[in-house]
Amino acid sequence: MRIEFVRSGGPAAFPGMVMDATVDFAANPGRVSEKGGYTRDLASQEAQDVQKLIDPTLFFRINNKDLAKKRESGPRDLYQYDIAVHMDDGRTHSITVSDMMGETLEGISPGLGKFLDWAKQECQRITNYKVGQR
Repeated sequence: MRIEFVRSGGPAAFPGMVMDATVDFAANPGRVSEKGGYTRDLASQEAQDVQKLIDPTLFFRINNKDLAKKRESGPRDLYQYDIAVHMDDGRTHSITVSDMMGETLEGISPGLGKFLDWAKQECQRITNYKVGQR
């Protein structure tokens, strides 16, 4: 399984602030990489925990149009996360959520809201990396 997440938007939607990251579990035990040069190998336990947060059966049933209605009802200056799950058998599904939808996601697919929280923390690590590169 491979998970991609892209964070965009936010209170100051500058193009350079877009985060485009991949969590690849083929790299044992797992690796996060971002197009700006950031990489981080996951500890074995963290890789297992992150994988368990997304139940592919439930994730692939999520209707993105239903999420869009919930996303549009919130404030406009929130970060947007595009989350795509790529299974080893070739199936792919993606959703778009705002950073305030964790509770909604937990109700739809337990663990998915926690994955969003994890992705937010990873985006903070990426930001810290980018700031340190300047």
